[in-house]
Amino acid sequence: MSTAAQRRANSAKDVADRAGLRLARPAAAPNPSPSPSGVAHQASSTPFGEVRRESQSSAEPWCGPFSVARQMIEQREDAKLKREARLRKKNDGEESNSDSEEDEYDVPTSLDALVQIQSAARKLQSNPSLNWTPQFNPETFGNSSEPTNQYLNRQRQSSSGALKVPTLSSICVDFLVSNFDCIESLGGVDSRARNQISSSLVNISKLDDSAVAILAGAQNPDDPNPSSIGVTSLEIPDASNVTPLNLKKIIGALFQPFSGVHAVVIGHAGLAFNKEAAEELEEKTQDPNSHVEVLSISGAFVLKDSEIAPVLTQNKDELRSVSLNSCPLISDCTQKALNACTSLSELSLSHCPFSLKQLQNIKFSTLCSLRSLDLSSTKCDDSVVSSLCSNPKLALSHLNLGTTKITDKSLEGLRSAFGGSLRSLSLDDCHKLTKIGLLVFFTPSADLGVTVSLRRMSLTNLGQVVDDELVKLIFETADVRSGGDGVVHADLKGSVLSDRSLESIAKHANKSLEYLDLSFCHSISDAGAGYLCSKAGRQFKTLKLWGLQQLSDDFFDGHGRDGTNFQVEGAWMDGKRKGGAIQAKKKQKTK
Repeated sequence: MSTAAQRRANSAKDVADRAGLRLARPAAAPNPSPSPSGVAHQASSTPFGEVRRESQSSAEPWCGPFSVARQMIEQREDAKLKREARLRKKNDGEESNSDSEEDEYDVPTSLDALVQIQSAARKLQSNPSLNWTPQFNPETFGNSSEPTNQYLNRQRQSSSGALKVPTLSSICVDFLVSNFDCIESLGGVDSRARNQISSSLVNISKLDDSAVAILAGAQNPDDPNPSSIGVTSLEIPDASNVTPLNLKKIIGALFQPFSGVHAVVIGHAGLAFNKEAAEELEEKTQDPNSHVEVLSISGAFVLKDSEIAPVLTQNKDELRSVSLNSCPLISDCTQKALNACTSLSELSLSHCPFSLKQLQNIKFSTLCSLRSLDLSSTKCDDSVVSSLCSNPKLALSHLNLGTTKITDKSLEGLRSAFGGSLRSLSLDDCHKLTKIGLLVFFTPSADLGVTVSLRRMSLTNLGQVVDDELVKLIFETADVRSGGDGVVHADLKGSVLSDRSLESIAKHANKSLEYLDLSFCHSISDAGAGYLCSKAGRQFKTLKLWGLQQLSDDFFDGHGRDGTNFQVEGAWMDGKRKGGAIQAKKKQKTK
């Protein structure tokens, strides 16, 4: 071999020796105790260092990169376990006697811990509801460590706060209702007070023939000069206990020339408003000085189409509001009579048996004064909505199309026709609508028409269609001045909302919201509901939470609002929520 080749071989050998020394494992510590088999343990070499048993744990580890990485991972896991143990002790309210070894883990020692802290800070900034803490009333819980009785605590909280003094008018109404059997006449009591009395009598099932006669000022219907002073309308909330003959006599006694009676509102008409009552009303309004401006008959299941149509025709020039809800026998005659009522501003045909053709034949082009329309639970579809939107002079402010077969095509026409005037919209159970269609309907854009800004809305039982993105868009567009003065009444029952939606509501409707229904929205939590209650103003009076068993007493007992001015409907009274409230209270005491 030549001298040059010999030098190259020696140089390569030196390089290999140096590399071997750098990666060599340190010598294992001598094991004084021989193995049970009498054979010494053989050293093994792996990429992760020496493989030892528990008896060899005291041996010095390999100094290679893999071994160092493994040591760092083990130290990080140990630190994490110690920090979690200390946090559990703090949450349980136990005194912590930490030594210097534990204190060193108060400061994050790994990059992952720093990343977690930063992500938690960003999450709190984007979700302010996470900062909400329950505010328990000391008058409710007292000084004891646990609530003694859940029902009594809830009752105390609902009655706590400022004393609510009843008004003088409510005291008078309650007194009259409790002694109504002794009343012969109401004298000059106005119609508003009479309506309050009739509603209270319905609650105690005492609105019968005699009570209706007294309220109508017709104690003796056979008297040609009845004393109906102060009566401007005949309003019977529930006519199920009223006989047809007595109702006919009351109508005849009230509708006299120059009497000033202009409204007939009968709920649950049933057998009371029949052919004889309709004919009596038609006959009495033939006089030029006696007419009907408001006609509302609901639940009249014996009222035929040919019997109510003449009443509409007789008062076609004076009628301003017509409501024929749940009248199953009306048909073509009624539809044709409605086309002649050109002065209507309100029309309600909810649960009416009109066919699709009859709905299409309603001449919305002649109803230029119409401002409120209710076609819920009818056979309405896109063709009916298209006919409704064809009148350029029509400016609807309230529209109810719940439980109909409309699609996204109808939403496009409604925005083009009524985007600037619509303030109340109900689309309950319209399962042919899509999320994209609703997003386009509410998205502010000059190309799509005037932006829809609602004050009242109902989007119940639409499932996945109504989510956080849609709710945020609706409340943002309603808050025109960006001051929290937007939606007043919102019904979002049966949606997939989360706490993000409640944060949007608290931001854009905190000064206006009065009523909110979140029943069966199973993704909201105590923090979201509590945050909304803490941000909403005193005008917020009703929150419905039926079917939300995931909410605990942390919210129901800790929302911090005055029970005399705020009502939560749907508070479960089972014992599953007890632990949450107690735990939160312990945390507050610890702090």
